[in-house]
Amino acid sequence: NGTTAVAIFNTGEDTHSLRNISIPLEKLGFAKPPHFTDVWANQELGRLDAKYKPTLARHSAILLVLFP
Repeated sequence: NGTTAVAIFNTGEDTHSLRNISIPLEKLGFAKPPHFTDVWANQELGRLDAKYKPTLARHSAILLVLFP
């Protein structure tokens, strides 16, 4: 159905070490920005674009589901 799950982990000690991380949408098979949901927050967040760059505290993670 075109749904992709993406987990991002911050295994470092710097609270802002993932501030500038981007999600390679084209490599994941999305030609245009997909809709996305934060699974753990149970929040639909609209369309994912290059501006979305999560900041994760050390030793935390985020789980996203992307869909066309």
